[in-house]
Amino acid sequence: MLSLARTGDRAAAIRQYRACVAVLERELGVPPLDETTALYEAIRDGRIAPVEVPPRATAPMGVAELAKVSASPFIGRDAELGRLLADLAASQPDGRRSSSRKGDRHVVDHRPPLF
Repeated sequence: MLSLARTGDRAAAIRQYRACVAVLERELGVPPLDETTALYEAIRDGRIAPVEVPPRATAPMGVAELAKVSASPFIGRDAELGRLLADLAASQPDGRRSSSRKGDRHVVDHRPPLF
């Protein structure tokens, strides 16, 4: 909620609080912590100011650039690095990726669940 409020999206932060309340009630039968409610009230009342985020100094790295600079953290892990780079190259902008297994032609959804 705080991250959403800090980026200026108060409406999304409030929706997140309401979703949190609903899940806590449905799954555990408990109310949110007082600290969570206090944060919600601060967001609702406009007491959490958005933070100005400076623009990126450089464009995000592509696969080729990543392959050049990522060799040292994976010393002795060439197979793992190869799989990571293959998955990165196959990834879709919406978080889905084509399966990297040979013969698989379907798209696999690797986005984490919301709850």
